[in-house]
Parts: sequence; C-alpha cells; structure tokens
Amino acid sequence: MAKLNTNSNAYTIIYASVMVIVVAFLLAFVASSLKETQDANVERDKKSQILASLNIREVSDVDAKYEEVITSKNDDGTLIANVDGEEKLVVPVKGAGLWGPLWGYVAINKDGQTVYGVFFNHESETAGLGARIKEQWFQDLFMGKKIFDGENVVLGVYKKGKAPAGLSADSYVDAVTGATLTSNGVNDMIQKCLTDYKDAIATFRGGCAGDKPCCKGNGKCHKADAMCDAQVDSCCQDTIINE
Repeated sequence: MAKLNTNSNAYTIIYASVMVIVVAFLLAFVASSLKETQDANVERDKKSQILASLNIREVSDVDAKYEEVITSKNDDGTLIANVDGEEKLVVPVKGAGLWGPLWGYVAINKDGQTVYGVFFNHESETAGLGARIKEQWFQDLFMGKKIFDGENVVLGVYKKGKAPAGLSADSYVDAVTGATLTSNGVNDMIQKCLTDYKDAIATFRGGCAGDKPCCKGNGKCHKADAMCDAQVDSCCQDTIINE
C-alpha cells in the first residue's frame, strides 16, 4: 500500500476542504440549536428597552414585568402601557446616526403633549461621544418635555445655544457634547416619527385625528386640529361650525 504523501498539494487541498465542511456543519448545527434561545434573548432585549422608555429599569424578570405593564399593542406598532394606574402611549422611533442606525421608544403621557420617558439605542456610534445617547442621564433629560406646539412637533435636540429662536426651553434638550451629528440624528428621528404618529397620539389623548371634526359638549361639530382640546366628547361627521 502506497504511503500517503502529506506534503503533496492534493493532500493539502483535500484536508482543508474536509475541515471547512466539518467546521461549517458544526457552526450550522450550533446556530440552529441556539436559534430559539437567541430569538428569545432578542425579544427580551426589546421588551427591556420598551420598559426603559417607561422609566422601568433594572428589572429581574423582564418578561413578567412587560406582561404586567403593557396592556395592548396597536396595529400601527404603538403600545398602551399602564404605569402606576396611569396610561402611557409608547411610540417606536427609528433614524440614522453618524455611523449607523438609531432606534428607540418615546413614552407619552395621557395628555398627548408631554414626554413620560424615552429610550434610545444605536448600532455603531462613537464610544464616549455619540454612543452616550444610550446612557440614562441623557434620556432622563426628555422627561416632562413638551412635544407639540399646536399641530407641529417641536420636541428636539439642539447644540447648546443653537435652538430655534422662540422655542421654549421645555421643548428641547441639549445635544451630547462632541456628538453633533448623532444628536442631529436623534433630533430628526424624534421629529419625523412623532409627526408620523401624530394621529395615533391624538387618538390616545382622546381627540380627533387629522382634519376630522369633533363634537364638543354642546353636540355641535367643530373644526378640529390634529390635537383636539380636552373638552372633546367624540369625533363626528356633521356640518362643521367654524368658531
């Protein structure tokens, strides 16, 4: 029987091919075996982020707390939560930072006008700079901030001293120092997504979405802004009375 020549090119190619096939099989097997666990961890991380936007952090049992707090999920992706007996609307937000995607959640009080809490995350922002949007100190700055001025979303993030003229200080937070482009990304993400969900916020508040008129206490139908006032009883389709 001829001795196997381990120094030949054929042996090297065959050996390398076998090793690649074996390793690929093992990796595929491990990935398949762990897929259910990985999916569960991804879902649990998402739930943890949603809870963080509701100022619920450091939870020992995320799944149980989520089931306790989140009362319903709307078709548009928003969530209704109950925190200490008060309803909150959780709105998902997505955008782009300096190096990659940004995402998070904005929890809104029942008044439909003020922020209850936020959570932001990123894929690859610069450590110590843009990555700080994930830190609680930055997210806490949004608590109680005003979202709307009439129909327009005014909540934003601006470099210190660079906020638009006339914008109230209770409608914005200061950008992260040294992370102007990431902060701009957060600003754009908030304003675009909250504008997109304006009707959902109005409905949550108890007003009328879009240009739909609303019935006030006297039963008459009035032209409604996107955010109806607290006296609105319901939406209606009768003749509009302009007042």
